Amino acid sequence: MNANTDRGRRLGARHVLRRQPGFTLVELLVVIAIIGILVALLLPAIQAAREAARRSECKNHLKNLGLAMLQHHNTFKHFPTGGWSYKWTGDADRGHGRDQCGSWLYQVLPFIEEQATYNMGSDGEPESITAQQRDGASQRESVVIPLLFCPSRRTADAYPRDPAINFSISNANKAQITVTARSDYAANIGPVHAGVVQLSPHPDSVPIAGNFHWAFNLNELQGIVYAGSKVDIAQIIDGTSKTYMIAEKYLKADAYIDGSDYTDFESAYTGNNDDTLRSPCFVPLQDQPGVGTHYAGWGSAHPGVWQVAMCDGSVQTLTFEIEPLVHEQNGSRAGGACADAPTLAAEPPPDAPPIH
Repeated sequence: MNANTDRGRRLGARHVLRRQPGFTLVELLVVIAIIGILVALLLPAIQAAREAARRSECKNHLKNLGLAMLQHHNTFKHFPTGGWSYKWTGDADRGHGRDQCGSWLYQVLPFIEEQATYNMGSDGEPESITAQQRDGASQRESVVIPLLFCPSRRTADAYPRDPAINFSISNANKAQITVTARSDYAANIGPVHAGVVQLSPHPDSVPIAGNFHWAFNLNELQGIVYAGSKVDIAQIIDGTSKTYMIAEKYLKADAYIDGSDYTDFESAYTGNNDDTLRSPCFVPLQDQPGVGTHYAGWGSAHPGVWQVAMCDGSVQTLTFEIEPLVHEQNGSRAGGACADAPTLAAEPPPDAPPIH
């Protein structure tokens, strides 16, 4: 064997032993760690962007509801009334004044392109409750309006009722109502303790008498929507841009779906009750698990802020640190405030009737 042949073999062996290009385990772990750090840094920004989009959508919902309220005012010369009580859902044959038993949300349905929903159960007989009305009203109780839901809180859906909470309804078939379409927004009853709301009429049959004796002086209340209200813009002495009309309502964060929060139990269409009416006598609060309100106020699922439509149709984003007295006066159309603003109270026991 000559020297050149032996040298060639040695060079070939070195070529075979040379390390092939690629990642070592250490290098791979470093790359994975870097990717993990980048994801950890970007995730909060992504979540914040998503929440900002949801908050903007919620604000748009309030804007549309505020405009619907103003359109109602332009058509009927007053804002929607509060309806009668939680025992009644809307009746298309009873108009838009104090004779209407349904909620303010029911009354604005024609102004948010939901005339067909508004008409469900209409039988042309305002002074009686027919089988047609009961069937239609029962079906409407589960009709979902996406505009009435805050996307930061929950998806727009009809949610089950908690069977432990007392339920009664006069002009619908109770047995047919297993789920209800709710709302994340509530109108302003003014700086009065929500206990005043329960003084609304609870008639057992229609018609409600034209000379019905309301249990309180309607002119003394300073909200925008409440039982027997027929408030017009001229009565908003403090100015429409300075007075709450509709805001996000507070809910227990662990009761969005199961119906166990008794202030989020009936449908959006039932009359005068704290599912759709709230008072500035409570400071606004971010949704919290396990924390209920007796006579509930406003709040939201948004971190740090809640949103409100003013009586001029504008929408404001406010912090939870708003001064209680300022909050109360913003909730009054004539500068009033609560005599002794209550704090969050314990919930009633499950077998207790709702306080409306």
